[in-house]
Amino acid sequence: MRRLNTIALVKRAVRRHADCIASEYLIDGCLLQEHIERATRHSLDLVSPIGWTVADYQRQYSQRLLLRSEPELPSGRQEILVCPECADVGCGCLSAEVRITDGQVTWSSLGSENNYDPDSLTLFAMGAFVFRLDEYKALLRGYAEA
Repeated sequence: MRRLNTIALVKRAVRRHADCIASEYLIDGCLLQEHIERATRHSLDLVSPIGWTVADYQRQYSQRLLLRSEPELPSGRQEILVCPECADVGCGCLSAEVRITDGQVTWSSLGSENNYDPDSLTLFAMGAFVFRLDEYKALLRGYAEA
């Protein structure tokens, strides 16, 4: 059985946008952005939309991450991190294939893409994250039902 990752949200000022406070994903005690930077050796200017976008956007985003509604991206992947200025996936986003099976949620094939160029997807050379479904649902529950 694969080792499960832990996931939490932590509020922090967005890098290069100090006036924006976002709830960032903390996976195994490390910011998701730091996992990406280690894998790619590049910094992405992207954030979670939780905590600073309008409630309706946060609800739709959370519903997509819970696979309760259709993806916004034409690739069928789910946006995880978005533009810190407008949350538009057209500016680019961190996306993943999200699967829910056997009480687990898997984020795999992480990469960057946008929603207007079908050839924009660039996958990152990194493994998947696997979370307990109940922990994942609890994390997003308040936003998905808002």
